[in-house]
Amino acid sequence: MFLEQYKLESNPFAAGAARPTFASHSMRYTLLKLDELFGKQVQSLFLSGAAGVGKTTLARQRLRQMKDLSLSWIKPSCETREQLLAQLLEEIGPGPVEGSASELRHILEVFLRHQAGNGRLAFVVADGLERFAAPVLRELEALAQMRLRSRPVVSLLALTRSEELVANLLPQY
Repeated sequence: MFLEQYKLESNPFAAGAARPTFASHSMRYTLLKLDELFGKQVQSLFLSGAAGVGKTTLARQRLRQMKDLSLSWIKPSCETREQLLAQLLEEIGPGPVEGSASELRHILEVFLRHQAGNGRLAFVVADGLERFAAPVLRELEALAQMRLRSRPVVSLLALTRSEELVANLLPQY
């Protein structure tokens, strides 16, 4: 019925087909902010909106265009601090490392500061932030606050459905 009503030859929303994109003011603004994040002008960016509006799709499309990017995509299935640190070490750190949470944190800090000292900034995408466990959120917050010579060592892109969560995470000025 959809195809007949709009006189289309094929379904544009079929799996594997090119998805149509719609440019709105908010999408253009979001792309500008993502460019600022990747250009190291902004350290943390929170994208919020209703389910299904395209936050993850937009971020994935923009990240595909980036070359030589040190990236870790964290999902809510990462339930503990240790899981988060192990994933970060494997994806943006020196590789898989075993140890306690404090040892993993120390290794990650040293590695990220060394990378930042050589001009390489790591990017962490936290997708579905509203479903993360509290210890993981605290660890992400600590990661975003890590500095080398007053400059951040990690850029954070947080995707969430919850405006309230973003308001609670942002520092009160």
